Amino acid sequence: MGRPAKYPVQEFNGRRFYRRPGPAGYYRSDPKYGGRYMHRVVWEHFHGPIPDDHHIHHIDGDPANNAIENLEAIHSRDHAVRHWQEDGPHSCACEAWLATIRPMAAKARQHPIVRRKLSDAAKKGATQRVMLAYVCEHCGEEYRALSGYRHRFCSRACKHYARLASGVDNETRQCAGCGSDFTVNRYARATYCSKSCGGRAAASQRNAGRL
Repeated sequence: MGRPAKYPVQEFNGRRFYRRPGPAGYYRSDPKYGGRYMHRVVWEHFHGPIPDDHHIHHIDGDPANNAIENLEAIHSRDHAVRHWQEDGPHSCACEAWLATIRPMAAKARQHPIVRRKLSDAAKKGATQRVMLAYVCEHCGEEYRALSGYRHRFCSRACKHYARLASGVDNETRQCAGCGSDFTVNRYARATYCSKSCGGRAAASQRNAGRL
């Protein structure tokens, strides 16, 4: 008898997959056999190659259940959103995983080879950016900016006025003059619902001071 496996084992098509340590707990083959994830191998066996930018999702959330009925191919963006909704951004598994990889990533970034590769990737990305034409969502004017970023406004002023117009920062206050409710930006110092109401209040204060 051979010695028992260090990690739980599953088999598929004569290949052994070992459950990896950590919060995710996916089953993966030995690196000398490609180091492939079992859920991806199972999906490709029944459905063929996985589409680009797609992940294989465990429907019941159990990475040990690699039956084809429990697997579905979804876009990587939708996959991230689904786990965010199901597990939460600060789930125990997520926090434990981050606590594990952050020190490793920080140490790896200090290695000369990794630092050189990161620098080369940044330079390559910068050289691939080009100037493109965009249309400002607020003023409608066309402007030019570097590709690779999300552009919506031609200037900070347009971004500011668009936010004001959206009303996302609005709140309801009670007028200090007439007592009626009015809506105003929460960063504004307005205490009156209108200039006329504020003028009447100021006049009343001046008249009261003369008495």
